[in-house]
Amino acid sequence: MMLKSLGAVFLATSAANAFRNSSPFLLLSANPIESAPRGLELATEQTVTDLIASASSQCSATTYFIVSQPGLTTADLRDSTTLPNLHAWTAAAEHATSVEVANVIGELDVKSLTKRIATSCDTGDESMLGDTLSYSSGEKEVLLTAFPPLPVDKKGRVVALRKLNTRFTSLVSKLEGNYVFILASTPVEPAEPHAHMYEMDEPYPTAMHQDLKRGLELERRAKGNSSSGDHMQDELPLFEKYKFLSPGIFMSLSVSLLLVIILWVGVSAIAGLEVSYAAFSKEMGPAAQNKGKQQ
Repeated sequence: MMLKSLGAVFLATSAANAFRNSSPFLLLSANPIESAPRGLELATEQTVTDLIASASSQCSATTYFIVSQPGLTTADLRDSTTLPNLHAWTAAAEHATSVEVANVIGELDVKSLTKRIATSCDTGDESMLGDTLSYSSGEKEVLLTAFPPLPVDKKGRVVALRKLNTRFTSLVSKLEGNYVFILASTPVEPAEPHAHMYEMDEPYPTAMHQDLKRGLELERRAKGNSSSGDHMQDELPLFEKYKFLSPGIFMSLSVSLLLVIILWVGVSAIAGLEVSYAAFSKEMGPAAQNKGKQQ
């Protein structure tokens, strides 16, 4: 039972992480689109791109209107109080095809899709009408209105959604007769956490600070006591002018002590040699030993 519960928790966590990088998509068409699905909760960016290509393949519509609002979420799109003008228009108008994808994995390149539709339907050159990118040939037109990304903070987001809701009234007023309306978004970018800078309790160690301070005092005293630049150290104290206890003194003492120990060991070894006096007597000498052998 516990394993099943843990599996459900991990599955829900992975699903939440997947939906975090997703965005909603809405397509409304006055003409029926045979290959269009009725409702999708999850789709990839390639699936939505194929859907748009299918909707514009015959170029049966006179107006293709694409609205891009980065940062728009599925909750914003489904909440009638957030975008009431859009909900009122979709409820009042009769659409032969209505496709809503709650979570699109990936980011749609709306500008590239708009240019592809314009090229496919041969709607003419690109032009700008205010903040709307337009491709128009007289009979057909392809429009793209791209809004700035919604703010991440709650207060700024509410204000931006209100402005977007107000703009929808003027945007959809251009749609008459045969049209295709597309609302696309991009995933919400999470706010970067504030980087915490590490601060040391003590910028400089106390010992180093004291050494630096002592060195500055000596230099200040030397400069203050000197009468000229050539005789700067003449008035310094003896132990500040000369360095008596240098590392070379300790090194010389250590080597001298080592040599004295070696010499003492050698002299002690030589002094410890003992030879009896009997070895030098006539009876115990080599001549006496040869005489004994002859007998």
